[in-house]
Amino acid sequence: MTEVTGGGVPGAATRPAPGPAVIPGVLVAPRRHAVAGLVGRLAPLAMAALAAAAVAVSFAPWLRTGDARRTSHEVVRAADRLGVLDAGPQAAVSVAWAFLPLVAVFAVLALVLERRRLAGALASIVGALAVALALVLENARRSADWGATAGLAIGSALVVAALATALSSRSEP
Repeated sequence: MTEVTGGGVPGAATRPAPGPAVIPGVLVAPRRHAVAGLVGRLAPLAMAALAAAAVAVSFAPWLRTGDARRTSHEVVRAADRLGVLDAGPQAAVSVAWAFLPLVAVFAVLALVLERRRLAGALASIVGALAVALALVLENARRSADWGATAGLAIGSALVVAALATALSSRSEP
């Protein structure tokens, strides 16, 4: 870089000459790397918080039946008892929902052990289950309670955070 002097005046300050025009590719690349690093650091934290929130909201009221409010676990148990979940893949829903808190704990444990891809996979299962049950209950608009809406929002955010966590992993096979 050249310097521009004070016009030959003794003691005048020198300043850098104007640089070349801004080249977007040169200045954008470091920012992109910084954003990727930020996502790589924040995604696991968000995923862990959302996994805990998904478990907590699963015990909130998801369905109103008369004067009673039922949690998601009670809804799945009632559907199982009524025979709604007897055929094929629906039978697995009852078992999967019962193990939802355990799978969420394993997802956070995988994060602690720095297994981001495994953590992302487990957390995305938790999020997808929450979204699926919430969508079923939200279709019964009059009887869905606030837990179903929260489950839909938290489950969706959890799937996004889980994918960001899994994709930000570079050191794992």
